[in-house]
Order: sequence, then structure tokens, then C-alpha cells
Amino acid sequence: MTKTKAKKKYCSIFRSNLEQAIDIAENIRVRIKDFPEHLEALKKCPFWNFYRPFHEGRIIRDDTKRTQKGAEHIFNSFNGRKQVFEIQGKEFKSTADQLAVIFGLKRIQFGEEEEYSVTHPEPQIQAAQTTFWETYLKGVTMIEKKDIIDSLYAAAEDVTKPKDFVRLLGVYHCAAIFFPNQSGDKLSKMFLKYVFAMDQVSWPDVIHSYLLEALREAKKPIIRLRGCTVYILFWFAEITHFISKYDGERGNSKPRFVRWNSKVLAEKIVSQGMTSLRQDLTGSFIDPLDEGEQSLITPTELRQANSDATSEMVRGIERDEDCGSSPDRNAEDL
Repeated sequence: MTKTKAKKKYCSIFRSNLEQAIDIAENIRVRIKDFPEHLEALKKCPFWNFYRPFHEGRIIRDDTKRTQKGAEHIFNSFNGRKQVFEIQGKEFKSTADQLAVIFGLKRIQFGEEEEYSVTHPEPQIQAAQTTFWETYLKGVTMIEKKDIIDSLYAAAEDVTKPKDFVRLLGVYHCAAIFFPNQSGDKLSKMFLKYVFAMDQVSWPDVIHSYLLEALREAKKPIIRLRGCTVYILFWFAEITHFISKYDGERGNSKPRFVRWNSKVLAEKIVSQGMTSLRQDLTGSFIDPLDEGEQSLITPTELRQANSDATSEMVRGIERDEDCGSSPDRNAEDL
């Protein structure tokens, strides 16, 4: 009797998530409690608004679990030609402005000269970057996330290394949340130049462009995707209020991703589908922006410049992965 080959079961795999970041922040808090220089350096970096809720223990780990299927539903509503999400007969467009407000990351405006310095660092910056890369990250093209975490903890415990500590935390955010590849365990060295020039980078634009480019290239059904996939659930929550925010003060927290239980949101999307939405939805945030959130947003003129920079970065990363272990290709075997 011929056995029927079982149909391969696919599961959605989106590596960007907040679970590990909660544990990382708890471990860092213990390590830097006697080093005020480390905390002061953190407060001056562009990631502080995003990182602060983790540092203060305001993110509930269990509320960030089992969100993959919910995100998959949203991603598969994406129309790559129109670059919009088509949900319940309406079109919704995600923007870098929205990502900036959700994560508390400031968009910046710069001229041609400043942008050039980011994509083509000065020689002395390149030398410092190379030393950092070789000292902390083994000087490899595709950097292991485990090595990033080990070096991050070591720098957190070294009173003389506040600047390197902040840079390594930035590298970790790139690897685990903002720019993870499909395997989730490696980061291209290409990202180091952005971390070394972190104050000159419009992070919301680069993060958003990287994710949208991945979506445009993806084939449906979308079950694997590089980039900041965790963002999409918070974006959907903000433009639909499909679930209620946390009660009390937390429901008005900033940045806005702290307001939402992404696990509950994902479960409702899976069980009910993206139906029964309010009829008055426009794609804008339902809760208006306050003055502080408005200050995170800058003119739209710089978007094209950031899109070009992102395309250059993606090409460089793809070259790195071709030369290295190509973790995205290995993800197909998961």
C-alpha cells in the first residue's frame, strides 16, 4: 500500500519581536545600576524613547507572545503595486510618520552633505568602526546575535565603556527588532555605519522603508518576512482600535506601542478576521497626536533620500549574505 506523503505544514515566522528585548533590558538594568555614565549615555541616544519602557520594566512579557498569525493576516492584505493594505474594502497606507510616533523615534531632516556622511563615513569614523567591529563582533561579515548580546553585557559591566555599550545596544536593536533577517540570528556588518552615525540617521524612515521593500518583494502567502514586522500590529491597533487599549495610565503611555496588548490583538485577528471594523476609519491614528509626538515628525521631503539610502543598504546586505552563510536562505528549512 502506497503511503500518502503528508502535506508540509507551514508556520509563519517573523523574527522581529519584543520578548527577548524584555529579558535583555532586565539584565542590563542590573549590570548598569552602579554606572550612571551608562544610563546618561543611553538617555542621549536616539533610541532612548523606544528603550525607556523596557528599562523601566513597563512591558509585560506574556502580552507580547504568540503574535505571528495575527501579523500574517495583516501582511497578506498588502497590495505591493499600490503599497497599501486592503482591509474590509478600504485602503490603508503605513507611513514613516506613524512608525516614528509608535516607537518614539525622531525623524530628522538633513541636507545632501550630512546624508553623504552617513552613507560614506569619514576615514577616522571608518577606523573606529573597524576597531569596534573587530573588538566586539569578531570582525565577521554576518554578525551572530549571540556575539552581540555577549559583548553588550560585557560593555554594560565595564565602567569605562558607556559609548560602546550604547552602540552595542543599537546593534542589538538592529538585529532583533528593526532589521532582523528571516533567520533572525545574524546581522550584516553594513548596519554598523548607521549605528556609528546614529544621530544623523532618520531611523523611522530607514526602518519603515526596509520593511516596505521586503513587503513589495514578498510572494504570497507571506509567512516569512525580514524587517520590523512587530510594528505592523501596533500600527493596525492605532488606526482601527480593533481592541481596547490597556486600562488607566498605561492606555495613554508614550511611545504608543506600550498602550497595546499585541497578544490579545493577534488572537482577535485570527479568531474573527479583520472584519467588523469601524466604518469611519481613515488610516490616520484615532487618538490625535500631542505636541511631543508632533515634534517627532519632520517634512516629507526627506523620504525619497532615505528610500535611496535604504535601497543601497539592502543591496549591500544582500552581497554580505551571498558571501556569508545566507541565513535568509536557510530559513526555508525551518
